[in-house]
Amino acid sequence: MTEQELQQYLLSKYPKENEECEWKEFKNMKNDFNGKEKDDVISYVSALSNMEGGHLVIGVVDNTLEIVGTNTYNYDRQKAKLRMTVLCANLPSEGLLVEEFITDDSHKTVWVSPQTHEASSCICAQQGMAEVGRFVGGIDRFSP
Repeated sequence: MTEQELQQYLLSKYPKENEECEWKEFKNMKNDFNGKEKDDVISYVSALSNMEGGHLVIGVVDNTLEIVGTNTYNYDRQKAKLRMTVLCANLPSEGLLVEEFITDDSHKTVWVSPQTHEASSCICAQQGMAEVGRFVGGIDRFSP
């Protein structure tokens, strides 16, 4: 799939950002899984899971869905799923998906992670975070 075809596909599936869909640039997974308060992958996974569910599209520009790709560092989809379940208490690993798209022409990587709403709230444990109802200060126990 070319970059243009992928952008058209993403626009057809996720036409706008709203409470059910977040487009995020996240250029480097090494830095974007490590606990930047309210601005990392784990924060968005938790927020979507605590609401009605939705999709996190990684490797695109907010507001335009321009594909910039993400450097997955040494994460593969399995490590990303493990990281999410370790850092988000009550996030079930069964059925947790991370879809990967790599463009044929520009070799850019985009990840899409659908999140479902669960009856029990998802609580994130990240370094330096403390927000009642969603985040609890804790220790990053998993290193990729």
